[in-house]
Amino acid sequence: MGQATARVLREHDEIRARAEDLLSGNVAPEQAWDLGERLNDHVRYEERDLFVLVEDRLTGEELAALGAAIAAAEQH
Repeated sequence: MGQATARVLREHDEIRARAEDLLSGNVAPEQAWDLGERLNDHVRYEERDLFVLVEDRLTGEELAALGAAIAAAEQH
């Protein structure tokens, strides 16, 4: 899962950086389109690959704890 984690973290950083560029107004239309495609590809990767890995490797108790941690983080 190390490579999957590294990929997701790298892509999160890239997407955040491109979103900041977009918000600053320093982005050409094709760059905004590219960001949308990258975001779509990233979400699909998480859904099809990463989440499957997590579900396969964590116990039910660990998944429940992860879900609770995510819910708590979303409240802040």
